[in-house]
Parts: sequence; structure tokens; C-alpha cells
Amino acid sequence: MLLSSVRGLPGLVPSLLRSLSLSSLALAGLMWAPPVQAEEEEARPPAATLVELLVEDGSLTARIQWSEHAEDVPSVATLVSYDGKGGFNAGGDLHPKPGEVSEVKLFGALKDPWETGWTQKLVLSDDQGQPLFTQPYDVNLDCPDDKGCDLTVAPGFGSPADDIHESEELSIALDQLREQYGEKEFNLLAAIEEDFPHLRGEALVYARQVVPRLEVKTGRRGCNCTWTSTNQYSPFYLMPSSHTYYANGGPHPGQPYARRFAVNDGPGSLHSVSASSRSKIDVFINKTAKGTSRLDAKLRCLTIGPGLDFDVPVRHLGQVTLVSFPSPTFMNCAPPCMARFIHMGRIHGQKVAMGGGATAQETASWRPNGQLFPVLSRSTSASAMINSFDDSLTYVGYSNYSNYNVVTATGKVTISTSAITAQASVTNGYAQAILGTFEGQGCPSTFSMPPYPVRDWGTTQASKRTSLIKGLETFFADNGVFVEVE
Repeated sequence: MLLSSVRGLPGLVPSLLRSLSLSSLALAGLMWAPPVQAEEEEARPPAATLVELLVEDGSLTARIQWSEHAEDVPSVATLVSYDGKGGFNAGGDLHPKPGEVSEVKLFGALKDPWETGWTQKLVLSDDQGQPLFTQPYDVNLDCPDDKGCDLTVAPGFGSPADDIHESEELSIALDQLREQYGEKEFNLLAAIEEDFPHLRGEALVYARQVVPRLEVKTGRRGCNCTWTSTNQYSPFYLMPSSHTYYANGGPHPGQPYARRFAVNDGPGSLHSVSASSRSKIDVFINKTAKGTSRLDAKLRCLTIGPGLDFDVPVRHLGQVTLVSFPSPTFMNCAPPCMARFIHMGRIHGQKVAMGGGATAQETASWRPNGQLFPVLSRSTSASAMINSFDDSLTYVGYSNYSNYNVVTATGKVTISTSAITAQASVTNGYAQAILGTFEGQGCPSTFSMPPYPVRDWGTTQASKRTSLIKGLETFFADNGVFVEVE
């Protein structure tokens, strides 16, 4: 996705936590995760990374960055899109070249998402059928006027099948309507049209998903809840840049380059930054990448009132289809008890610095529920050849509305030297998850909801992929939920 842990040493734990005993940590909702062996190995990038996903020329268009390591790049790869029910909807072959970007257009993808599900996924496999990455993506609508709507896509995250995903903007808008109307009845689409007209398409999709679920559970006028979730990446997409500068006006046979750097910044807190110098002349490089990844799990508790269905023209696959959407009236209500949210956070990073004048720094933190201090924070810097960290932590919170996690990371490399060779690099990754449940929290027997596992992870170190997947699966299994992480 977008797209080995050691126990935190006493000197690396925030001072407030160091002052607490193990029992008081548990009472506060914090628990160290079991240690996993750290790996001091070359931070090789993944063979392939999704750098952009969009709807273009009526098709799902993906752009994929390939590793510069030729031995990691297959001669042929296959990209397949699956709909929200797990069915194949489009695919195509690629012939990648190391260090280059492949563009793939999947005509036939996105077919009738109102029937097949709004949460879909891409799978890229090598010539042996082994997956190189799996990327969930969310399909939505953009309705600029009353003449029709267009399909849009955005990178998604791991959650139960046919889950309701809210974009960051829609989630904020729904929260504002919740505050504005309280327990007064309101028409969702009319309220969005008045205050957030640019979100009318997303509101249509949300209404089409949530109304049938609440009606099945309670019938109209009954108060009940659905789990929903949101992910936020800043920056939104991977933004690669690479530059090489030569001495004396340009490259010549046998002449080494003076300096080179490459920056991959995003999505979210993921990044890799590298710089090198091969020259006796003085050079200076100072490059930084930073970002955040946020994951929310929310309860939307509503009472449904009467509303009429209406047809909306949707443009897709070169044609216009009339699709029926509900126009419900809603009333916010409160669940009868508190939900328990179990959080898992993991951050890892590695930096390499070699040669005089080369330095590198990687810093990361994880905060559940906006803690004033990071409950998990690590940094590695200076000019030692290799230094790395890989830590995990769990946290427990309670709420009748929402919980969230935020990973923030910064990587920086500098070279200021006249040494014949100098190099510096940083790479990183993370995993975060939330498991929501009502079990054991005093709920009446008439109120029940299934456990709600959501997760988001990514890495710029190929060696960490399996470890992150297994770590997330173990976290859910330890809490009684068996989830296959992709």
C-alpha cells in the first residue's frame, strides 16, 4: 500500500513516559509492542512505486516509478484493477525500464461503481505472478453543475470490504453539519448544496452508501451508526525529482559528475532522499523531504427521515448513464455507549552517510488522538555510516465519535565537501491501524456493530514490506480479528 521493531530504549522515550511505571503506562493506554529484530541492510527501494492515479481520457490512468536497480525490475509486469466486489474489471501488461516511469491506461476499469462498489484496488505483479504492490483506491463523483457528474479516483487504504470512505473535505463538512444542526432534521444534499457545493458529488456517493445500511439495520426513524473512515496524505502524491550536475560545463568520457541528488517526497510521510559527490571541487547539497499521514475511524450515528430518489447523469466510459441516488433527511443522534479504539503505530527509518562532509538525518513521530507529545518519536542523524530505528507502540482510547492517528516524518541530507567521494541518504516507512469495537463497553444487547479494522502503511525500503504486513496482521489477530493485509 499507499505506496522488525525494537523496544524503545530508555534514553529515547519521552521524559514524561520515562517517569511512569509499566503499570501506569498500561492504565494510560500505552503499551510497548513486542520487539522485532532490526535490520542493518542496504535500504533498497521497492521495485515499483505508484506515483499518480487519476481518471484521464475516460480511463483509469496509473503512473509507476521503477527502481534504478535493474536486477529488481522485471522484464514484463501486469497491472490489474479489481472492483469493490473483488471482480476483475481491467488489466494491462507493462515493459518497464529501470529508473523510468510507466504510464498505463486501464480502459474498462471503473465500470458501474454504484453497482460494483466505490472502494476498489490495483494489483501490480511481476512476470512470475508475484505482487509488487497492492493499492486500494476510492472512486467518487465530481458534479460541477446540474448537467452531469464525472468519476474521480484517489489513493485509498485498508478497510473492510465495501467500507464507507470519506474524503478529508467531506468529513470536515459532515462534522460542521453535525455541529450546525445538532439533533434537528436536515436534508443532507440540500445542506451540502448550500454550504459546500463543490462536494455535491461526494455527498451523493455518501448518501447512496449509508442509507441502505441504516435502513437494513433499523428501518426508518431508528437511530443507529455506521463506521466510516478517512485518510489524509500531505503531500498527496509521490513527487520524484533527480538532478545531476557536471563540472567544467558538461559530461565527458571518463569525467565523474560533481554532484547528484534524488528526492521522492510523499505520499504523506513517506520519502527517500539521496545525494552524492564524485569530484575534487567543492560542492554543496542540502535537501529535505517531509510529510504527514493521518488515519481516522469514525462513527456516523443518524436517524433517517423521508426523501425522494432522483436520477443523476454520470459520464463514464464514453457514455452518459442515469444513476439513481437517494436524497435523505438525516438527524444526528448519539450511540448508547462508548466505543473502544485500539491503536497501533510503527515508524522506521534509515540513514547512510559516507565520506567527509556528508550528513543525514531521519526523524519520525506517531501521535494518536492529537497527543500533546508524540507517544512514539525517534531520530537518527550525524555522519555515522549506517544508523536506523524501527519501533512499535499500541494505545487504547474511548469515544462515542472518533479516534485518529498521525505519522509525521522528515528526512534531510547534506553534502559540503571536496572529498573525491561522499554520499548520504535517508529512507523511511510506517504502519498505523485502528480497531474499533463496542464489545464489553456496557452496550445494550440490542446495539451491536462488528469490529472495525482500518490500516494504512507504506515504505521506501523493500526489505520492510513483509515485516509491515505481518506486523499489522499480528496486531489485529492479537485483538481477536483476523485480517489479510495487502
